Amino acid sequence: MAKAFQSVEREVWGHGTPPIDPLAFEDELAGEIAQRLAEFRVLPEDREPCRDKPGYFRASVNIPLTARLFDQFLNGNSGYRAQYFGGIANGERFNRILVERVAPLIVEAEDLYRDRFDRLFCERSLLGPFTKFWYSKEITDPSAREYLCGLPEVIRVGTWVACWRQCQKPRKGLLAPIPQDMCVLLNGTFVHPETGDVYEQKPERSQHLHECGWT
Repeated sequence: MAKAFQSVEREVWGHGTPPIDPLAFEDELAGEIAQRLAEFRVLPEDREPCRDKPGYFRASVNIPLTARLFDQFLNGNSGYRAQYFGGIANGERFNRILVERVAPLIVEAEDLYRDRFDRLFCERSLLGPFTKFWYSKEITDPSAREYLCGLPEVIRVGTWVACWRQCQKPRKGLLAPIPQDMCVLLNGTFVHPETGDVYEQKPERSQHLHECGWT
């Protein structure tokens, strides 16, 4: 039986956000995204080639959220990273529940992406087995280093603090960034457009999230 989703005690986690019910969160997230789709504010990126597997591509989508929902989702003590802290299986299950709720909404909105890729590719990629949520490129791009270095280290869970202890700033797993665009990135699975075969680019991702809070 899968372990129940749990919140990390706020005193242990450190960063204070209003807690969420992980099993109910998918409804709120889906409702927010449906609204953003109706407003044509969900922005798909161009078909992205895989750096280490020629012939494979993925679809990625930037999804704007409110500041509260973004913070609860990626930074909160019962959100995405917190579930990976609780266990790799829990983090992967939480990710998959949200992918299966959100990705079909985007696949249906063909007007958003038909000038970049077709529906079959979009569906194969966004609903593929290695699809994941993460921070937008505004946070993950090397150009964000100065911004990240200026953030306080607010997440205090012991294993993550120990993991980053010998690292120079920015110690990303201890941060709770909120980008100016407040977009969460849905990164699809790399897919071969002709065969439909899929490729897992970062099989160590879940382990990294569990051990140090970042990937």
